[in-house]
Amino acid sequence: MPVNPARFNRKWSMSFGMALTAAAGPLSNLILAVLCSVGLGLVFRYGFHGGAAQNLLTRGLVMNVALAVFNMVPLPPLDGSRIADHFMPRGLRPGWESVMRYGPIILFGLIAFGGLVLSRPINAVSSVLYGWVLAIATA
Repeated sequence: MPVNPARFNRKWSMSFGMALTAAAGPLSNLILAVLCSVGLGLVFRYGFHGGAAQNLLTRGLVMNVALAVFNMVPLPPLDGSRIADHFMPRGLRPGWESVMRYGPIILFGLIAFGGLVLSRPINAVSSVLYGWVLAIATA
């Protein structure tokens, strides 16, 4: 989504504003995952096991956790690249700029030809987050 950093509050730097804006996407996915988890907790508590509501909420939980983790991959155009850009030390900036330039091509290549390269770490982190969020449902 295009963002105009000139509209940010002047008490923050543009870099921080971009990082904060980028963090809103994965954060909203995590909030939706927690809401699905709470919904699952209600489904389990009131005995509607195996129904369409349980299926929908489970899929919503898994999908939102996976999207939050995937969006944090630090390659443009994903949100993680804007967050990493804010925290990048000045000494590493030239190398980072060259990666940013080819980020979409690298991302496409990883998805098209090396799906396993991205899927293993994303699945590992997603399963941990999924377990944490699901613990909310069963608490």
